[in-house]
Amino acid sequence: MVHVDKEALSLLKRIGLNQYESRTYLALVGSGPNTATKLSDMAEIPRPRVYDVLSKLLKKGFVAEKPTRPTTYIAMPLNAAMESLKRQKIEEHTKELEELEEMKGRLAKNLEGKTPTVLSEEDVYILKGRKGIYSLLGELIKNANQHIVITSNQKGLARKKREYNSLLKRAESRGIKVTLKESPHRIAIVDNNALVFLSNSKAPKNEEAAWIKSDFVANSFKDLLSKS
Repeated sequence: MVHVDKEALSLLKRIGLNQYESRTYLALVGSGPNTATKLSDMAEIPRPRVYDVLSKLLKKGFVAEKPTRPTTYIAMPLNAAMESLKRQKIEEHTKELEELEEMKGRLAKNLEGKTPTVLSEEDVYILKGRKGIYSLLGELIKNANQHIVITSNQKGLARKKREYNSLLKRAESRGIKVTLKESPHRIAIVDNNALVFLSNSKAPKNEEAAWIKSDFVANSFKDLLSKS
């Protein structure tokens, strides 16, 4: 058995290698070229499993094999292994996005004619999670008819500028008045929709916002922000 660095093992597991794959790769890094049998002993991997583990590491680009008898394996350089893993994840992510778009189209046809979700005047809903909140804000910006006002602290405003840069430019090209302002108040107003951020901006998963559709509330916030 070779010494296993706990931090290195933890990092390999975080990037997508399982326990056996991580131990096998580290064993190869520490020992140099080696056979499956020896790696099984060094990494404490059951003999029946070691060939499957090495096969998966080959596919992920973390090891290479030499067609000798018995087969010899080497650890790929870390940079090359990571580049291979990044390419695979990009391909998987791209495929997932394509599938999502395809399913969205099928769902749209399936729900065609159904009554859409529309907030009544003075309705208030609570949204949780930054991804969902930002997605809604993106849709509101995309469909804006009159004005867009976004205020936040310095970091939050910079983040929203990056997130919605192209949508805001398109809105301006349509004649929509866009106002971005640094402020302690974290609010977005799009026409008569107001999004009021309620939580600590440092915790994206726990982000909360109130979604209010009201001419009175939207105009009140606009007046408040113009004076702050």
